[in-house]
Amino acid sequence: MGWSRNLKTSSKLALGFGFVLSLLAAVVALAVHRASASLASTEVLRKDAMVGIKAVQTAYTEILRYRIRCYRVLGYDDPKEVEKILGKIEEGRQSVEQQLEECEKTMRRPEDRRLFSDLRTSWSGFLEHKKAFLRLVQEGKKEDAWRYIDNQCFDYVKTSLEPALDALVEQKDSLGERQSREVAALVHGLRTQVLTLGILAVLAGLAVATSLGRAIG
Repeated sequence: MGWSRNLKTSSKLALGFGFVLSLLAAVVALAVHRASASLASTEVLRKDAMVGIKAVQTAYTEILRYRIRCYRVLGYDDPKEVEKILGKIEEGRQSVEQQLEECEKTMRRPEDRRLFSDLRTSWSGFLEHKKAFLRLVQEGKKEDAWRYIDNQCFDYVKTSLEPALDALVEQKDSLGERQSREVAALVHGLRTQVLTLGILAVLAGLAVATSLGRAIG
């Protein structure tokens, strides 16, 4: 450090404050970079994970409502009432289709799209079973309809439809947890690094001020 003693005071001022400003600039740059990364992870958490979870759960609810309506039709003998409930069942199917379309918009990752494709396939298979069930209802074969919905339909729901829904919900929940941990890690790292650089900047400033004070004195 002997070379610095021979410098002019103006040069020492320029070097000293230049070094301090460089550290402060590094703090600002690091903060901006980390904040951008944190914001990106937060956006994934908000738009992908949270919205996706809500969309899948809403689809789950609509499918459940559809199934309940299918059971309700068996409680009526009056053809007019049966026809009315059949109309409600069709409205329920359309509602499920609409919600699945909304759900599909949140599927941005390859794994999400694969699981959603499995759900679509399971839902289509479920509708085929329901067509057979509803045909029995329209033909007045109530006993056969009961047996069909309690056996084939129920078995298909348990072995195909519900697992597909559960897998998609679990995937979105897992994504939300991962993104939450990533955001927390980014914030913690930003705090530590900014604090470290800030301390260095303060120490450097004190060293420069002390050196210049002695030189000027």
